[in-house]
Amino acid sequence: MQLNAQRMMTNPIRCSGRASDGRNSNSPFAIVYVEVAAAADPASEFTIDYDEPECVDQAGAKYANEEEVGYFVSGAARGVKDAAEHYEALGVSLRGLHARIVKLVAHQVDSTERAFWSAAKHATAACLVNVPRSR
Repeated sequence: MQLNAQRMMTNPIRCSGRASDGRNSNSPFAIVYVEVAAAADPASEFTIDYDEPECVDQAGAKYANEEEVGYFVSGAARGVKDAAEHYEALGVSLRGLHARIVKLVAHQVDSTERAFWSAAKHATAACLVNVPRSR
């Protein structure tokens, strides 16, 4: 199946994913906002942009620990990549699509790289489900 981004996608699709990394936790410790759009070149491979997404805490203030932000971004980038690989393994072509990690929301104490990986996978899958398909 081919996703038909170039002809049918006029606006980016933005979705969020939430995850926690605790066994007994119901509140999200990681929220990731991902945007999927048509790439400039319809024949290009699927690309991911994760260069300096906004990272805030639950109160909306800039997340203070830059080292942790690096881990969170790394986890989120792997999550987007893993979601894309899953779709491609199912036979869905992602050519001509571009994903961008827009924003991360982190819990000051409990956020982990793994939670951001999981949240980004969910956000990317939600976006890809909404991309128009070729017939």
